[in-house]
Amino acid sequence: MKKRVYRTSFLIYTGALLLACVLVFMLFFNHIFSTQEASCAQAAQQSFASTEQEISTYSDKIDNYILGLYREQSEGTLRDFMRFLGHNADEYMTARLQALPASSFSSVDFLKSIQQFVQDSRYSISRVSFTLDNKASIANVLTYDTNGTGRLEFAVTNPEKQESGNDDFLFIHNVMNPKDVSKNLGTVRFRVRASELFGDLEKLELGSAAVITDENIIFLHEPYPDEKAALLAASKQSGMQGNLSKGNGLSGHFLRYVSPHSGLKMVYFLPSDEVLRQCSAQLLFLALCMVALFFCITLLIALRMSRDARYLNKITSAIDGMKAGSFTHINLEKRRDEFRIIAQEFNEMSDRLENYVQREYVLKLKQQEAQMKMLQQQINPHFLYNTLDIIRSRALVNEDVEVADAVCGLGSMFRMVVKGQDCISVAEELEILTQYLKIMEFKYKDHFFYQVDVDKEILQMKTIKFWMQPVVENYFVHGIDPSSEFNLLLVNGHLEGNEAVFEFIDNGSGMELKHLEVLNRSLTVVEGEQPAHAGKSIGLQNVYTRLRFFYGEGVFMQLHNNEEAGVTTTIRVPYLPAEGEKETDVQTACSRR
Repeated sequence: MKKRVYRTSFLIYTGALLLACVLVFMLFFNHIFSTQEASCAQAAQQSFASTEQEISTYSDKIDNYILGLYREQSEGTLRDFMRFLGHNADEYMTARLQALPASSFSSVDFLKSIQQFVQDSRYSISRVSFTLDNKASIANVLTYDTNGTGRLEFAVTNPEKQESGNDDFLFIHNVMNPKDVSKNLGTVRFRVRASELFGDLEKLELGSAAVITDENIIFLHEPYPDEKAALLAASKQSGMQGNLSKGNGLSGHFLRYVSPHSGLKMVYFLPSDEVLRQCSAQLLFLALCMVALFFCITLLIALRMSRDARYLNKITSAIDGMKAGSFTHINLEKRRDEFRIIAQEFNEMSDRLENYVQREYVLKLKQQEAQMKMLQQQINPHFLYNTLDIIRSRALVNEDVEVADAVCGLGSMFRMVVKGQDCISVAEELEILTQYLKIMEFKYKDHFFYQVDVDKEILQMKTIKFWMQPVVENYFVHGIDPSSEFNLLLVNGHLEGNEAVFEFIDNGSGMELKHLEVLNRSLTVVEGEQPAHAGKSIGLQNVYTRLRFFYGEGVFMQLHNNEEAGVTTTIRVPYLPAEGEKETDVQTACSRR
């Protein structure tokens, strides 16, 4: 059954990813919006500075022109200006004719001087009015259009009333008395076209701008409707910049600047919806990128979790198989994550359990098979013991001590083989072997000799029962020479590192090399396979198989001919500490038998 343990995790990861994408979008949105707003505000600040510079420039030009009239080289023009100031046309012309000779009439013409000044200003001056303080309601007025065409009017009444509807910017300069500059004679009023002074404000791509004096708008740059009220509201704010929200839903950012020279208020208002329209392409691209990123990462998460889920199903299937007795391995699939660690641990556990099962059951079957073959098809042990006791008793009656001892040794050996645990110590296994060798010594009286020399360190080591006797029996079946007076068998045991080494050395007839090679190859059988050349008797292959089931893959068994005579059988097994030392898997298996 397919496991669905990742559904909740997938939903959690997807939700967290969606939240992260939304947060990232909001951060980028705020950055783009703020950057665009700051860029527009910077452009407005530059326009304010440029406009202030333009006002200062015109103010300096007018001051320089008026003051220039009072210089010595302009004395004639100044006098002509005084004749023009406060007089009508007839009075002005009469005064000129009386004061000036015909030769210098045109060189001291004030009107030409003011005409030249307006022309030098690129006709940005639309109106110039002249009044005396004692005749403030009457003025002489010069007006100019953008093409430079001028018109002169004398004795215009209420000139300020006529200028009230004019949105041009007004520069006012006092006229000083040439005889006493501390006293004013009158006023000159210069009207400069607003489009010339505030032209930089019209270049702003976004937002609206206005120039306000005394709550009157003298210049308005309003690309979009309904922003005039916002500009007026912004001009009344106490701060130089900030956010402004109107009741009609119009909201945005404003800048406010007050000219230190003229007192003008320059106001800039940037609606938020204009900024959004300007950034719409960037925001749309950002939104598409976030959506694409969300779906790509979601797809990667889904693929990864699907892969993990399939692998988890393999692990659970292998566990189910282990419950049923099938010890299979999980393919690691080149993974580099925690599932690889789990699979490796599972494979190791599977191998250990399978080896344990082999030791627990297969070894026991082999042991029983050996016992059954030795006792010739399940002969009743009690009947055999009783029979041997009868024979021994008859031998003692007949005073045949050697026969009695041989029968006693045979009975003792059978009892040790049949009874007791399947796992015994090396010392107990040597006792079984010694009983067998005594019987062979009785059989080959005065023709067979043996010696057992095993280190004390390995005497208490655990081993399987009844494996040394078949090794030695191989010598008596194939190698001993009954006609020889000196047949020798040496049994040695010692430690080499972490291995216990047993050597069975005889001086028998030896083996043919061809047969020796075949036999050694057969002693590399794999667990669970039937050994090659396995006969009905208990052979060397059976011994190797039983030892390998018990000790594992660390078992080594090999035969070779001695230089002088006979064969040496070498057996190496892993050294198992005695009880009280560190316990191993084989010891644990022994303790449960």
